[in-house]
Amino acid sequence: MTDRPKLTIYAAPELGAYGYSEKPWYQPGERRQTFLGAVADRAPELSHAEAPPADDAALSLFHTPDHIAWVTARCATDQGSLDEAPPQVNARSRQLLAAIADADGSPVTAEQLTQVLGELDATLAAFAPFLQSEELVTYDGAADAVEITEAGRAFLADPDASLGGPTYARAGVEQAARYVCGAVLDAVARIAAGELRKVFVPIAGFHHAHRDRARMYCLYNDPGLAIEAALSAFDGPVAYIDVDIHHGDGVYEAFAAHPRVVIADIHEGHPSEVAAGGVERTGFVGLGEGIGNKRALAVGHGTTDAAYLDAWDDLEDFVRAAKPCFIVFEAGVDGLATDPMSHQALTPAVFEHVARRVAAIADTHADGRLLALGGGGYEATGLAAGWAAVVRGLLDPD
Repeated sequence: MTDRPKLTIYAAPELGAYGYSEKPWYQPGERRQTFLGAVADRAPELSHAEAPPADDAALSLFHTPDHIAWVTARCATDQGSLDEAPPQVNARSRQLLAAIADADGSPVTAEQLTQVLGELDATLAAFAPFLQSEELVTYDGAADAVEITEAGRAFLADPDASLGGPTYARAGVEQAARYVCGAVLDAVARIAAGELRKVFVPIAGFHHAHRDRARMYCLYNDPGLAIEAALSAFDGPVAYIDVDIHHGDGVYEAFAAHPRVVIADIHEGHPSEVAAGGVERTGFVGLGEGIGNKRALAVGHGTTDAAYLDAWDDLEDFVRAAKPCFIVFEAGVDGLATDPMSHQALTPAVFEHVARRVAAIADTHADGRLLALGGGGYEATGLAAGWAAVVRGLLDPD
């Protein structure tokens, strides 16, 4: 159809409400406003759409009824977390708190911690607010310095103590998550019907949620819902491309054995698994009938644009060979050099190039059918530049 919009955006305020007031890097409304300001210069080329929130029946396309009921009820209390901190986070928290405690009540800076602990797994600016939200430290952002609290000392003294996970149970976030899923499912339906061609949902891409559990800010897995809907709408291969710097584990686990779901994922690897600046294929190659149509690459710390794009070429060839009839693209930009949640040296040019190539694959094999999801990005300036670059790529495919 020649009258389909070039690119449609779902960015209603209800989606933008996804966020946590306790987390300086994930404030409700901020990421949406950042995005809209960043793409204002391309406004004449964009159309906008809205959709109602997903109900339980829609969410059950991917999630178990027990998971939906538990998340809804737990979030209604506005208390606690939906997940637990991973073991490595608990261990790193203990290391940091011990180093802070050794200062005998004086504030400790990131430079001082680095001298004691070596290279930090995350910048203090990213890690300290998490510890502060658990009331284990007080944090002075201007000085980039922390001080341990009595609760922090009690945590250190109890070897069995464990931190709550980062996915707080909040009614507002649960409602926003339903709007995200509603937008994604509406987009797939309208693309399948021929009304829309390419769609970008910036507040989406919550790829860590599993069918039966929440994880890492992700209550419901909207990419998984999109894939399930596309599998129902089309008979051919459905491609899932994920460039968020964190592995899309919830999507992979759900579709590892599915013969029609092609997964191409590039994410940051641990230094013990991949050298700085290097690239390694991982063991996420699929299961059973899904073996052969899954590929994941891990990049080392400090990866440059040139090295990353060399790795991308491998994934692009892999996806092209599958000739997908529909593409779900998780376009997280948290691999930028400015982002506190990764250790990369990437610029927005990488994400513009990848988005352009993904759009070109969609034009060649899928009649342009492409759903792009914003994914991660936790530093405002980088987020604005990264998502604007993704939009440029989607609007101007090679």
